[in-house]
Amino acid sequence: MDRTKRGRTICAVVMMCLTACGGGSSPPTPNADPQGFWQGTAGDGRDVSTLILEQGQYFMVFSSGTTVSGMVEGAFSVSGNTLIDNAAIDFPASGAATTASVTGSVTTRQSLSLTDAESSGVRAVTGTYSPAYDTPVDISEAIGTWVGNIGSTGETRLTISPDLSFTGTQGSCSFSGSVRARPTGKHVFDGSLTFNDVSCASGTGTSMNVKAVVSGTKITAVGVNSWTTVGFAFVGARQ
Repeated sequence: MDRTKRGRTICAVVMMCLTACGGGSSPPTPNADPQGFWQGTAGDGRDVSTLILEQGQYFMVFSSGTTVSGMVEGAFSVSGNTLIDNAAIDFPASGAATTASVTGSVTTRQSLSLTDAESSGVRAVTGTYSPAYDTPVDISEAIGTWVGNIGSTGETRLTISPDLSFTGTQGSCSFSGSVRARPTGKHVFDGSLTFNDVSCASGTGTSMNVKAVVSGTKITAVGVNSWTTVGFAFVGARQ
């Protein structure tokens, strides 16, 4: 008897024994897939846009309209429907980044419920899945000028050209970079951003990878540098 047949025979005998004896355990619950672009609210009424990528990295942006008040970045581990990240970083619109713990549950491609626990308090967050996440981007939807605010730093303006390069200003700070369609076919732009002058809070030359999602007449752009010491979060309306 070759190894394949022997393995199948052993498997069959075990299955018959379990059936006859009424034994065995229930199969494990498969892990939910949390990836997607989720839009909802926080317990304090602020808007929350959460982007969870294929490998679990996420960006959770808090805003009121197009005024960003902060962002939490991290990576989820998944067990069944449960999401856990005990090493998240909270980037407020002003002030130093702090650690956070984000836990909750997800129903694949339906709903998201999270708790963001920090030294300053606990925030509840909900989200509804955006079906557009599963469709490739249309390059033309990103082209144009987008305007929003990041905290009290003044107007932030982002202009994306037809070649998908971009320039932007945040108060007296300027930045530039480029984006491209995410190769996985999801409704996400990948790109890079560099701050260009000393008036930027992170100083000149700081670079980071960024992600952007266009949803209707708004764009949400997020990123962190390699050391997760500098974050970028922008919600802009098309002009």
